[in-house]
Amino acid sequence: MAIINLNLEQTYAYNASGGTILAPLNGSWVCALAVNYYSITEPVSYDWYHAIAVHLGVTTPVNDNWIQALCLFYGITAPVNNSWIWALALGATPVGPPFEWSTNTTLWEAETRIWEIG
Repeated sequence: MAIINLNLEQTYAYNASGGTILAPLNGSWVCALAVNYYSITEPVSYDWYHAIAVHLGVTTPVNDNWIQALCLFYGITAPVNNSWIWALALGATPVGPPFEWSTNTTLWEAETRIWEIG
């Protein structure tokens, strides 16, 4: 379902959201990802990449670079085409909310299938 587009921010937003971000917000694809997918209300230090990183639990940039830090979060360890934004755009995958025992009731007792053993 991943797309490859010459607009790497569009590609990142689309791929990281599982295909749900289809239009920019205020002219920015990364802003659309932050606001419409992660429900982040404002950038951190005027930077939406920084805001997304903090939201995902990334607290320190790599080589003073939040895009490279996000790559590391997604398990991306090398640039693509000598570019970390290329790597992020192609390697980002959707991240769901964290699961915490006793607090996450999203699907609690919602299973209706009958499981068979064997």
